[in-house]
Formats: sequence, C-alpha cells, structure tokens
Amino acid sequence: EFEFSNTTLQKVNYNSIEKRQLIILNELKEIPSSLITSLNIFFKKGGHLIVIPNSNINSYNQLFKTLSIGNINKLTKDTLKITNINFKHPLLKNVFNKKVNNFQYPQVQTYFTSSFLNSSNIISFENSEGFIKQIKTNESKLFWIASSLNTTNSNFKNSPLIVPVFYNIGLQSIKLPKLNYI
Repeated sequence: EFEFSNTTLQKVNYNSIEKRQLIILNELKEIPSSLITSLNIFFKKGGHLIVIPNSNINSYNQLFKTLSIGNINKLTKDTLKITNINFKHPLLKNVFNKKVNNFQYPQVQTYFTSSFLNSSNIISFENSEGFIKQIKTNESKLFWIASSLNTTNSNFKNSPLIVPVFYNIGLQSIKLPKLNYI
C-alpha cells in the first residue's frame, strides 16, 4: 500500500520532497534551514509530517515557527505511562472493538511539553499531556510525538498501538484523485 524510502539527512534529495505525501522526521539532531524551507513548501501544498524529536528543540521550534503552528516548550524528565487513548479520534476510529481496560501501557522516561495551535490529542500521558498530537491546518496535518521512540527512552515501539497509529497516519496521507468532475 505504501512506497517507503529511507534516507539520511546528508543524502536528502530536496527535489523529491514535493513528490511525497508523508515525511517522517525521526529524531534529527538538527534541521537545516534548507530542509525547513523545503518542508514549509511541502506542508503548504498539503503534505503531511510526522515529527519525532531529538533533544535540540531550537531547531524544531524554528521549523514550527516557519509552519506557523506553535512551539515546543521544554524537555521534562519524568517517567510517565501512556494511558489515555482518544477512541473517537479519526485516526483510531474503528481500530478497537471496545474500550480496553487491562492494557499494558507503554511508558517514556522523558518527553517534551508543547503549545500547538489547532491540535488534538490522539494518545496522552497519564497527566493528560499529549503524547501524540495532530496539528491541522487547512492544507495539511502534522503529527507530533512528544518523546523520542528509541528504546532507551520509551517502550512504545513494543506497544500494540504503534502499528495502527503509523498505518492510519499513512493511509490518511494518501491523496486520491477525485472520482468525478463537473
């Protein structure tokens, strides 16, 4: 269903960014200004982004400022469980047959607090801070994951939530042609 390509920051083909429908920024140490410019054009034209942070929030805040969607506030060191699932969110609608109570919740060691415009929590921590947020604009969507997903910081990769979340983000990012025209 998906055509996936993986590249390092040094080998990014900036000309191919506009041809993508979904781009995942996975724990980049720094986002160069040239990439921020390309991602801004991509985002304004309806492209979707998933942002998984690294510890350098200045670089990420520069991206978010350019996209006019808000900012990251600070890194918080606190072990928290990921306990709240928004079953009504379109991303998780029809994923679960019923609300699950005996779920082995994943956890994180550190996370970022944030202030985003037009955001909704898809999955939240036990303190109600958003773990995965969707930030919507008229043209596109950005999915913010408040913590790095590496195994030293989080066990979310081992959670049964990871597959439906990323799969459904991928499905929602596919741009289908119109079925009819007037």
